[in-house]
Amino acid sequence: TRYWRDWSSDVCSSDLGSGNWIAPATMVIRAELLGGGGGGSAGNGEWASGGGGGGYLIATYSVTANQSYSYSVGSNGAAQTACNNANWSISGKGGNSTFGTLVAGGGYGGGSVSTGWNAGAPYSGQGGTNTTTGASTVVKNYAGQNASNAGGDANAYGGSNGLKNIENDSTYGSGAATVGNFSPGNHASGNGNGGGGGPSCQNGHRGGGNGSAGIIKLTY
Repeated sequence: TRYWRDWSSDVCSSDLGSGNWIAPATMVIRAELLGGGGGGSAGNGEWASGGGGGGYLIATYSVTANQSYSYSVGSNGAAQTACNNANWSISGKGGNSTFGTLVAGGGYGGGSVSTGWNAGAPYSGQGGTNTTTGASTVVKNYAGQNASNAGGDANAYGGSNGLKNIENDSTYGSGAATVGNFSPGNHASGNGNGGGGGPSCQNGHRGGGNGSAGIIKLTY
């Protein structure tokens, strides 16, 4: 017999891909979701920002025996590597992590001065937000950290995942560290963290850094 209060009864987790999960019994499970981190942008003679961190969500969720529930683990947001100052907020967005009707949003890609935040581009470097529709109880609902929308050597960092952003808990790491001018952005490590921006890519470097993928854990 599985008890919904006994979180140690069984755990299913994944950090890649999508599929369907078949509920072994009618019960309330605990779902932990973290969206993918956004990719950092590149700046051609300009400052560039990192990607936003993924949203973090823990909720209880009612499932029915032998029913199928779809899930998808958020992919990492790809960095901008073309040295053209393109708006990267959507192209570099991290994937949403979903289970049933629950969604932990992926962070958005970064921007540069002329096409990103300074030009009023929506979502540039913003952290992911979550959808709690269908949850029995919402335990934690944390938005991912926004990447910096300011120029300068200290502001090319990627946003951290929601757990780090709100509780300063480093279980899933933190956003990519900033770099100086004429340097490639750092790739993010951990889960759900934004990659760094790569300013002044005309110097020949590859551009921004990749975000890191999200994760899903089901405990019952």
